[in-house]
Order: sequence, then C-alpha cells, then structure tokens
Amino acid sequence: MGATQTIEIDTDVKNDAVALLEKQLNMTEDELNSGTYKGSSAYKQYIKKKDNVTGNAATSKIRAGPQRAPTNVRVTCRFDYQPDICKDYKETGYCGYGDSCKFLHDRGDYKSGWQLDREWEEKQKRLANEEEELNNYLIGEDGEEDSSDEELPFACLICRKDFVNPIKTK
Repeated sequence: MGATQTIEIDTDVKNDAVALLEKQLNMTEDELNSGTYKGSSAYKQYIKKKDNVTGNAATSKIRAGPQRAPTNVRVTCRFDYQPDICKDYKETGYCGYGDSCKFLHDRGDYKSGWQLDREWEEKQKRLANEEEELNNYLIGEDGEEDSSDEELPFACLICRKDFVNPIKTK
C-alpha cells in the first residue's frame, strides 16, 4: 500500500463502457482496412453524432451512462464507541487538569444560557395565554351584572308588543 496506489471498485478500466466507446472511436478514426473481422463493436459510424449529452460521450465533458469512479479517493470511517469525555468539565465547565487532561473537554449536548432564557420566556408566554383563555370563559361573579341583559329587546320582534309574563332564566 503506497501513497500512489489506486483502488478499483467498479468494472476493470479496460472493459468499462467509456473504454469500449473510446476504443471504437479510435478504430473508426484509424480506418484499418486489413480485411479482418473485429467484432460488432468495430463497425464504422458514417454519421458522426453531435457533441451533446447523448452523443459522443467519450470526448464530451458531460457524459451520459455509467462513469468511472474516482480511484484516488480513500474512504475511512472510525466509530468511537467509548467517547472519553471529561466528566468534571462536562458537569461543571472546569477541569483541574486543564490542558494536560487526557479526556475530551466537551459540553456540546448542553444548551447555552440564551437558549435556556428563550425557552423559559416562551413557556411563560404560553402559560399566560392559557390563563387568559380560561378567564374568558368564567361566569360573572357576585355584584357583577351580566352584560347580556342590556342586549335584550324591550318588545317582541315578531308582533311588536310588550312582553307579557316574561320568564327569566339563569
């Protein structure tokens, strides 16, 4: 394993779709008339396709179809199943060992002060709104007159006569 070693996870570079298309284009450009049969992939194309997405993919910057994966990229992954986090620093924000502590100083899962303040204010607003809604449905207490008495008509709306023996409900 060296620094310049490549990894091939796809089809062999000599046999993939891009290589076969490049090989066919080279054969048609060379125009070898030796009279030998070279297979169906060596058939000459007399009409050259325009350089677009679907045609001439070997020379185009935009290629359609299967492409080669980069061979110079290495993927490494490490799972830390035992994160060594300094318990003192996580709980208090201070560690007696300072920079010489061998554990990680991380408090990332705790909320900042401004986040706690914002959540507390939202909770207080929500409680105030709920209390206000409950007060809207309360029935008037002693000494208060109901405002619906003022809205009652003084006469019958159908016959336009005064009420006779009206029944008062609670």
